[in-house]
Amino acid sequence: MRKEYSFLFMLLFAALTVFSQNKTINGKVTDIRDGSPLAGVTVTVKYSRVGSAYGAADAPVMLISSAEVNFIIAEIKLRAGDAAGSKTAYDKAVTEDMKFLGIPAATITVYLAQSTVAFDGTLQRIMEQKYITMFQVPYESWTDWRRTGFPVLIPALNNKTVNVIPRKFPHPQSEINVNSAQLQKGPGLPVKDETVKQKVWWDQ
Repeated sequence: MRKEYSFLFMLLFAALTVFSQNKTINGKVTDIRDGSPLAGVTVTVKYSRVGSAYGAADAPVMLISSAEVNFIIAEIKLRAGDAAGSKTAYDKAVTEDMKFLGIPAATITVYLAQSTVAFDGTLQRIMEQKYITMFQVPYESWTDWRRTGFPVLIPALNNKTVNVIPRKFPHPQSEINVNSAQLQKGPGLPVKDETVKQKVWWDQ
């Protein structure tokens, strides 16, 4: 899976540099417990900001793409036992996304032919490729991960939720301030860094 991610990201950056602006930052590593710097430890991170194609004031706002629709269709058909229909929608989803990014058709064909990308009749494969496609809509990917368990993610080490990926948003402070009585009758008052680890009703 790591190879397919690297391959796709290489294609994205090579095909349309307008989609990103490369940046490099340097900094110190601090102890999460008290914020003190760790002696002799530094970090250099290369990252990419959202470019003008997505971030410009007049950039189009895409509420739902053709690729996302076809990934949804692929999942529905797979769950309904229609493997052939699921494959058709899956291939179209990957193709539509890469075409939108300006990637040549021949390159898309090569990408889809990889053993780690080609449709294999599993929900995991569909969700892995959907995760890549939905990088610009991370909350959708987070919902898909909670709903399906895919892709398999590795939690950050030594974080404030003790190596657990948050499962829901925290309650807003305004809700706690004005509706604490009802919270106590229901799920209880939220506990900092703990309540976010609890699953919502559909995330079981």
